[in-house]
Amino acid sequence: MTIVRTAAVIDAPEPAVIRALASGATWRRTIRALGGRAEAPLAPLRPGDVIGLKGLPGLGRRWAVQVDDHGLPVLRSTGRGTVTVSLHTTGTGAGTLTRVDCELPGSGLVSMVFRQRVIDACQMLLGIATVTAREPLVVVAGALISGGTVLAGRKGGTGPEAGKWELPGGKVGFGESERSALAREMQEELGVAVDVAERIGGDIDLGGGSLLRAYRVHAHGTLTPIETLTPIETLTPIETLTPIETLTPIEHDQLRRLTAGELETLDWLPADRQFLPALRTLLGRQSQSQS
Repeated sequence: MTIVRTAAVIDAPEPAVIRALASGATWRRTIRALGGRAEAPLAPLRPGDVIGLKGLPGLGRRWAVQVDDHGLPVLRSTGRGTVTVSLHTTGTGAGTLTRVDCELPGSGLVSMVFRQRVIDACQMLLGIATVTAREPLVVVAGALISGGTVLAGRKGGTGPEAGKWELPGGKVGFGESERSALAREMQEELGVAVDVAERIGGDIDLGGGSLLRAYRVHAHGTLTPIETLTPIETLTPIETLTPIETLTPIEHDQLRRLTAGELETLDWLPADRQFLPALRTLLGRQSQSQS
């Protein structure tokens, strides 16, 4: 077995580098840049995923994906002459030291031509990962406002954010616009179709190269005279003044409609709490327009 190592310091936070290396889009872009064709998911790679590869002789046609304890993919080519690619990252003061290890079949007699092809491929991967890691991961949130209230959801589960409140939303996927991503997330999380309107507030730094951005959204669809729907428990609605859309929450264990005066009564996630002044202003304007 021969191990070929390639390393570089990427000027980006380690979480952003890991996210870039774990993205199927990064691998697809790398393979295309090398002159090949790839079949790979655009989303983060998961154990059991397979990357199909064409047009790059000697590098295999199918690569099976596993994921290590740090969230980094480990790729193994199938068939004769298995090649294994593993990734390693270490945060430093100058950036993230990133290493690609390629285990090649055979001994030290691996041809210099093939060894150089492997090095070129690893360097291309590191270059594209650098570009991707420097791009901020945008998380979008939607403020569904109607009847002088805004919809908030309480995080479910048992993690550190469980029990805290937020505006519903999620991550912008590769190739998505922020507005289309937010419309998709609202449909997936709440089962409601929305039109995405103007921005609310500024960018919120989430750390690790991630930003949170909020938009006002307008729902359209079937209306029901229900203020709060919860998938886990039955609660007494906070208010019954305004009918809202039929909601089927997935990520949250409780939903509430809040007036401007009720915003401060909840335990918000720190990032979402920064939108409260802008929400209070919007709710105040809507209340005045309806009076």
